[in-house]
Amino acid sequence: MEIVYRSFEDLSRTIRENIHKIPHDIDAVVGVPRSGMIPAYLVGLYLNKPVLSVGAFLDSRAKGEGYAAEAGQRQAYIRPGGSNRVLVVDDSYRRGEAHRKVVEQLAPVKDVQFLHAAVYTTAEGVDHLDFWCEVLPSRRLFEWNIFHHKTLENAALDIDGVLCQDPPVDDDGEQYLAYIRHAIPRFIPSTPVKMLVTCRLEKYRAATEAWLAEQGVRYEKLVMLDLPDKATRLKWGRHGFYKGEVYEQSDCTLFIESSLREASQITEVTRKPVFCTQTMSMLQQGISAKTELALLDARRRVFRKRFRERLRRLFGGRKH
Repeated sequence: MEIVYRSFEDLSRTIRENIHKIPHDIDAVVGVPRSGMIPAYLVGLYLNKPVLSVGAFLDSRAKGEGYAAEAGQRQAYIRPGGSNRVLVVDDSYRRGEAHRKVVEQLAPVKDVQFLHAAVYTTAEGVDHLDFWCEVLPSRRLFEWNIFHHKTLENAALDIDGVLCQDPPVDDDGEQYLAYIRHAIPRFIPSTPVKMLVTCRLEKYRAATEAWLAEQGVRYEKLVMLDLPDKATRLKWGRHGFYKGEVYEQSDCTLFIESSLREASQITEVTRKPVFCTQTMSMLQQGISAKTELALLDARRRVFRKRFRERLRRLFGGRKH
């Protein structure tokens, strides 16, 4: 089943393309904690308005301070709206629990008109909002919540490059073992996960399990590669396809992989959704995986071209 996914890039673009829907004479923007603060700041920056948390807004009202107290160094440049209207913004409105709590908190403020907005909502949610940008189905994931979403309860995750940084050295010995024991955390899920699938060798299971316990990673199953050593693993070389086969045989509905190339291989095997932390993108049905690979190669070519051009300008003069 396809997963509707939105990234930080999608969020920014969607707000930018719909900013004309928001009244430009509002006095301030209030973000619904926690995720709502992200679009609140984007809207506030685009409209040049002060942005406040709910607590800061209520505190400023109690102290009789102006909203611009939250504006930072550019406070002097902010244009007052003069409308006595405040925009309350959330990233997403589905059932509206978080939004309703904020409405209750703001209820004692009687001399301000509150307008309510969300970047993403459902068909049912539009009836509860003054403004919205995009209507999505209920089954959706965002870049900013994917590691804290109940979807992970039925997901398979890679370890290196996802839960922790990739190893700087793999000598298949003491240095690599020290890395496993002291790996730097990257994305630690706050919910239990169905399965961890890694190409780490079975002989490192004890050290891996100890690190996972130390980091509080909860999982049902840890699948490791049953090969004798690194040289055999490199000769074998089927990392992505192997993970895809494990994913295909499971009832998991999502795989989170660090390598874009291996993520593409996993989608090729399974035709099931794969989230790639290298590009923070969702690959589905094998088509988007190939597109992502092409885009990554294109970005690399552009970078190399620009880098060579910069070197020519620095050391060889400009071309005429």
